[in-house]
Amino acid sequence: VSNARVWATWRKGVFTQVQSTFEAYDLSLYSVFDKSTHKILRFSGDVGWKREGDTYIIAGDDVFIDLPNHLWPSSNFYVALTPDANKNLVPTSINFGYLDLQDVQHFLASMSQTLPQSLTAKLNALKLTGEIQSFASNIPQGDFDGEHISFNTHFTRVGIEPTKTT
Repeated sequence: VSNARVWATWRKGVFTQVQSTFEAYDLSLYSVFDKSTHKILRFSGDVGWKREGDTYIIAGDDVFIDLPNHLWPSSNFYVALTPDANKNLVPTSINFGYLDLQDVQHFLASMSQTLPQSLTAKLNALKLTGEIQSFASNIPQGDFDGEHISFNTHFTRVGIEPTKTT
């Protein structure tokens, strides 16, 4: 069962903004990458997309995710995507509220083809546990090598698997 209310702004022949309030219940998300099914009992919130010059912004507020074994508290997110030299959209700013790191690790494993392989490998090696209460980052030109990323976070009970340095 799902329902959504959507409204949009159209200027000069293109959408410049799309917003939605939505609710969805009893979802089963199947991943063709790892052949797993993720169950979500309730997924709801206010989300939007807008274009500001060359930058695309995707944001959400009052987002609820109710999984079979626990309910996430109300959360939010903000992602800014900017074209790189090859005109591919890359994240340059990522901010979000609550995240359960084990849940995120499972979802990312199912979406491994949608993220840069180097980032997926780094995240999988960390075997993250715990919760992030808030996270704000700046990624100049979508540079995921880790040398130029800056971030600020608040977390509880975070666990990270030791990694080897080369």
